[in-house]
Amino acid sequence: PASLSTPQPMSATPAELEFEEKAVPLWRYQQLDQLSKHHLKNRARNLEDSVGKSRLPLRVAQDSESLICWIIDVQVMLSEAVGTPISHSEFGLPKALLARREGQDMPSPDMAPPTDRGEHGDSQGSYLESRAAALASKERARGSGIF
Repeated sequence: PASLSTPQPMSATPAELEFEEKAVPLWRYQQLDQLSKHHLKNRARNLEDSVGKSRLPLRVAQDSESLICWIIDVQVMLSEAVGTPISHSEFGLPKALLARREGQDMPSPDMAPPTDRGEHGDSQGSYLESRAAALASKERARGSGIF
């Protein structure tokens, strides 16, 4: 399997990030890939509850691969928002899957996280809301795919 070809130590990424004074657990691809679709949906709901559903991109597809990618996309956005950027590959997303998804709804690497956290304590949330709006716009631009 592709995930075994480039093993990374589990300690390469933190187990959680603090977002708005809440600890948000982080999951690597290898951990998520072992879960049932039901458990993946629960992980996605937990992220929505922790961060705020309105701040995140829509979860359109419900297959396991799409759920895993959505969770990792959100974790990447979250890590950027708190000033500790972690890439998709650091979360263990296989290169083949990353290449297949490139240009779709993944966060663009040129989006910098907010740096002003002085008086504006809600900058993390604003950043995530902006990213979610950008991703939703990309999704709408792609069309429904029914034709």
